[in-house]
Amino acid sequence: MDIDTIKGPQRCPRILKGTIDSLIDENGDDGTDGFVLALGGQRGDLKVYLTDDTVIFDENGAFVGPEALEPGQQVKVRGRLQPDGSLQASVVVIGGSLVLKGTVTGTVEPDSGRDQFPLDLDPGQAVVDDSIDVVVTADTLVLLGCDKIVGLDAIGPGMRARVVGKISEGDLLAVVVLLEAEQIIGDLTAISPTTGGSYLTVKTGDSNPVEVFLPAGVAVFLEGDGQVDLDLLTELVECKPREVRIMLDSERTLNLTAKDVHVQPEKFVGEVSWTDNGEPVLTLIGGETVRVQPGATILADQEDSDTPVSFEYIQPGDNLTLFGFEACEGDGIDFYAFIVLIAERQ
Repeated sequence: MDIDTIKGPQRCPRILKGTIDSLIDENGDDGTDGFVLALGGQRGDLKVYLTDDTVIFDENGAFVGPEALEPGQQVKVRGRLQPDGSLQASVVVIGGSLVLKGTVTGTVEPDSGRDQFPLDLDPGQAVVDDSIDVVVTADTLVLLGCDKIVGLDAIGPGMRARVVGKISEGDLLAVVVLLEAEQIIGDLTAISPTTGGSYLTVKTGDSNPVEVFLPAGVAVFLEGDGQVDLDLLTELVECKPREVRIMLDSERTLNLTAKDVHVQPEKFVGEVSWTDNGEPVLTLIGGETVRVQPGATILADQEDSDTPVSFEYIQPGDNLTLFGFEACEGDGIDFYAFIVLIAERQ
């Protein structure tokens, strides 16, 4: 079977740095709607657009408006790429700031009249010290995960963070603190029942496998769709690793504990040759058999819109795009479908 694994989308924006080449005035009202960012290193230019929610900081870490942007300024920009190739900015920092990455080792505490927290630095960065104190103020923007604005009290020990700021007297004066939602991404290789739940064995890169406790009652989901039966998934990982994204429960510190689990689906395309109205099973032109799971999302392309339909709507000759999991040898089924997309009938 020609089955493709669907990779999850990049969940969070990136930070880009460059020089403002020119300003963009889309409406002709002498306002600044964005700018052209020269990326340097022969990487070309990128159009960056601002929104009403874009936060802009000047060289001193103060909030400013779009009118503070000028050609020739060095900036760091955080945002999302749009379908037209432009970038929609959520944060713009003017001036020669640093971006340091590391692990938070304490909470925000007052020290000599300033609020700060300790950050153990990852190796190979601009600062050679093993750690640095990060100074924060009421104006410091703290983001959790992608772009969720949180308070200084969200900063805690064990959290991964990227800090945008400037060095002053050996400390890092933070403009933006980006807290990474704690997660594990890798290949799920085994599920082992235990008291109160199950242990998930996950292989991440070249490192040793890690075990994550999945409490009973915590659901497992197909990335982008509904719930996956844990018993079925247990069987499926016995013959083939399945790519997963596990969000960790930060309140459970004694061991790695899953807050939610998302499994990346695989994709299969085929034409229906036969349906079994007694069972939710399809046979495709190539002889493959597909079991449509209970509660599956089934959508038919009708007049340029996707319409929810039942399994009984499917008929021989329909061209399908299926999302789910390749079955193990000996299952009597080739593919378990959780999403069924039916192409428009001619």
